[in-house]
Amino acid sequence: MLPASMRERLGLDDRTAVGSRRIEIGPGPWPTPGYIHVDIDPMSPHLEALGPMWDLPFPDAWAVEIRGIQTLEHVHPSKLLDTLREWRRVLVPGGLAHVSVPNGPAIMRAFADAPVAEKWPLMGSILGMYCGPELRDPGAIWHAADHQLVLDFPMLEWAFQEAGFHHVLDVSAQEDDRHSHAWRSMVPDYCLAVDARA
Repeated sequence: MLPASMRERLGLDDRTAVGSRRIEIGPGPWPTPGYIHVDIDPMSPHLEALGPMWDLPFPDAWAVEIRGIQTLEHVHPSKLLDTLREWRRVLVPGGLAHVSVPNGPAIMRAFADAPVAEKWPLMGSILGMYCGPELRDPGAIWHAADHQLVLDFPMLEWAFQEAGFHHVLDVSAQEDDRHSHAWRSMVPDYCLAVDARA
């Protein structure tokens, strides 16, 4: 557990997972139990630290794991390497970074093959318009595009290696989160999941 002075300095409250040195970036309304939750959105329902993922309020070599589920695609391309270098700074040597992002090539293949009515949710998914696979009416898309990156494994492997990570692995076959479940009928391999070691 973080010392009281560090907890106070970091703005962490008593809800923080006791003894946890695992960080979840951008959980929004779906925080994973046992993690310290960091988000840029102050309205997130379970939040121990506030800030962008490229400027974490943790000391060097402190965390054993950093997890980002459907978050990295929200980073502007100019901040991608800064973000992963920041994660590496915060992780202990050998610490785990785990990300799951929309699988760009799989979603684009599905988009190319879909009838027009089914293109709308796939477009919304690629662009981050917060719609689900049931969408068929473009007038029902209410959110502006929020994704900044379209990612595939070669790009993630390159980015992690440029940021100083090693043992970058595609672990998509092991990923089974709410995004995978929601989109499975349209894109069976919707999530691209990657593990990397600091």
